[in-house]
Amino acid sequence: MADLKRQSGTAGGKASGPSSPANAGSINPLSLEAALVGAIGARVRLTTTLSNTLEGTLFVADPITNLVAVNTAPPPPTPSSNNANSAAQPGDYHIIPVNQISSFKILFLGDSGSAKEPSFETALPKISNVNLAAAKQREEVAVRRLQENERRLGKGVTREGQEIFDALSKTLPSRWHEARIIVLDTVMIYPPYEVENCKAEKDSTALQRVKMVLGEERKKLADRMGRKGG
Repeated sequence: MADLKRQSGTAGGKASGPSSPANAGSINPLSLEAALVGAIGARVRLTTTLSNTLEGTLFVADPITNLVAVNTAPPPPTPSSNNANSAAQPGDYHIIPVNQISSFKILFLGDSGSAKEPSFETALPKISNVNLAAAKQREEVAVRRLQENERRLGKGVTREGQEIFDALSKTLPSRWHEARIIVLDTVMIYPPYEVENCKAEKDSTALQRVKMVLGEERKKLADRMGRKGG
């Protein structure tokens, strides 16, 4: 089994404690971290720079925080199920900084008999399968929403023109055609979007309705502007 130790300048190759930083170990921390990551789920024995020894299941080895978590609870009755059930077994977890590990030994690797590279199959907690159909549907809904928001934005129009469009579209079906607002597919409102700027092929009920709604929205807009100015 793999057995990594920090080497120091002292006789016998024994790691020095934190009280003598000048004698710090020379083991390549990257190789230790790689070995720890590859041994997740295995039974290990760790010795710290304070001469404390921990034996248990290596639950996690995080190369970002440089921390490992060891579950020192007894292994399950069937050792071969150790890897598969390490997340479910009772826990007595200890968090240890990687730079405080003076030696590291793998005691048991599980079913494969050799260290495994991290993968989706061995990840803990277990990673569920992705529902591709649902993901595709969510993507299509998001794209349609973005396209709809894009259609609701006038090109080269004033802020007031956009506010009028937004207000009208809450009540009446509206869309942009260049800088003009088309309402109910029959009435066109030209800039600067006053009531008299509403045009239709004939003086229809739709035209009168759009004029009425536009007049009310312009009153509300004027009131809001007055309150801001006051």
